[in-house]
Amino acid sequence: MSEEEEEEETMPVRSYSDQKRKSSIAFKEIFSTTDEQLREKFVDFDGLDSEVDTEEKSREEIAVNLSKSIEQLSKIRLDPENLKSKRAVSSSVSIPPITKKKSFSYSHEPSIQSLLEITKSSELIKNRERGTTRRSSINFNVGTLGIFSAKEIRPRVSENIPVRSMTLDVLIKDQFDEKIANNFADIIERMIDKLEVIKHTIPVPVIDWDESFKSLEECYGDIKSEECALVSENGEEDNFFGKFGAEKLQRDRTYISNVLKKLTEELRTQNTYDCLKKEIDDIVKISEDQHNLEVYYEIWSEQLQQLNELIEIEKVNNQLQIKTALSDTEQISGKIQNIINNSALKLNFVEKWEESRLMQQKLLLEMKEQSLNDKLSDYTKKEKVDEIISGELITFCQHEISLMEKQMEDWRDKYNTEIDEYQQEIDEEKGKINNIKEILEEKIKLRDEQQVVINECEVEQEKKIESEEYWAAIHRAATIIQGAWRGIMVRKQLGHFKNLWKVLKKRKKLALKRKKKSKKLKKKKLLKS
Repeated sequence: MSEEEEEEETMPVRSYSDQKRKSSIAFKEIFSTTDEQLREKFVDFDGLDSEVDTEEKSREEIAVNLSKSIEQLSKIRLDPENLKSKRAVSSSVSIPPITKKKSFSYSHEPSIQSLLEITKSSELIKNRERGTTRRSSINFNVGTLGIFSAKEIRPRVSENIPVRSMTLDVLIKDQFDEKIANNFADIIERMIDKLEVIKHTIPVPVIDWDESFKSLEECYGDIKSEECALVSENGEEDNFFGKFGAEKLQRDRTYISNVLKKLTEELRTQNTYDCLKKEIDDIVKISEDQHNLEVYYEIWSEQLQQLNELIEIEKVNNQLQIKTALSDTEQISGKIQNIINNSALKLNFVEKWEESRLMQQKLLLEMKEQSLNDKLSDYTKKEKVDEIISGELITFCQHEISLMEKQMEDWRDKYNTEIDEYQQEIDEEKGKINNIKEILEEKIKLRDEQQVVINECEVEQEKKIESEEYWAAIHRAATIIQGAWRGIMVRKQLGHFKNLWKVLKKRKKLALKRKKKSKKLKKKKLLKS
């Protein structure tokens, strides 16, 4: 296997469902044509045998055996539903032996059963060789996916398929931290926003992703239809995408956006990426199914070639039979001429009798020749039809391969440009971060200086508070002392409180006199009124 094929297998492009649909449709067409050709060719063999021996029982037995073999061939045919349910299908086909009578005396010629057994053995050998070569490429491709290392991979061999299965045992990784998961989710959301921008730039309406099987015409319409026009900045139409390519790009974009949305939700809620693992496993299974389809296509194409060789052998046998019959007629005509020369009396009777017999034999031989020529013409027509079909299939496959290569190159270019843009953005962000770090360091220095000043102010404030509390306590004690001393002076009548009780008694007497006078005056006023 070349390096380019390995690179193509390792690129996980998300149009594998479309590729699967294309391959299944082409595979159905190939198998439908081969079944019809096999039926017609086996019926022709029975016709050749029936001309040699016209027994009806032998025809019925051959027809029954042929119907059984064709039913087994049709059962072996693959379709998408069987591929989903059964991942492993046997590549060796068991065809029952076809009972056929020997033609004339050519017992040394190879029979159909022996040739089919030879084809089986050759197919098994080729499948083994393919399996060994395919295993090495699969191990390389899975190692290059970038999700798990080669030490964590243990590929398992399936039971019936002659190649190595893509089902893998992968060591489960623990959950991410919340910060890491949120960072990944933010990056993926930026990608989703860019995909939303691409959604409105593609000149095709958004199509929801559908995993059900559809043909190319149902999915994308007529491939040879008119191209969709894009309008450039100058207002001119630019036929960049065809209708087929634009719709396919839109479907791929919707698929990628859906997967990224699921991944962001899972990272936000569970801090895992199990949905991404599941999608990658589905892609690997689809690639395995596609490879199995290619293997079966090669097997059945080889069987068709071998059956064509059998048909050519039968043609040679029929020509030999015709030659022997003609030689027998020539010998008989020579004997008749000798008899005519020897017996003159019976000449007229013998001539008429032999002429009639020769005419009958010639008519029979002409009829056989005509039938054989008709069959030969039919065989040539079928061969031409087979050549035309194979040529169309080859051109179709080459066209599809070229389209896929172009798309892969476009995606690689886009990927490289986006990586460069992201690298530039990362560098800019790093520069901003460094500037912010410098500003933070300056602010930290200012904060330390400010803290020193604040500590000094706090010390001074504490001293002021202590002095204020001290003087407040002194004033409080002084007031208490003054009050106690004044009480002592009042009780003892010392200083300016001397003769205090006498003064107070005089004041009381004067106050009583004033009250009496005021009462008398009030009574007089009342009496006057």
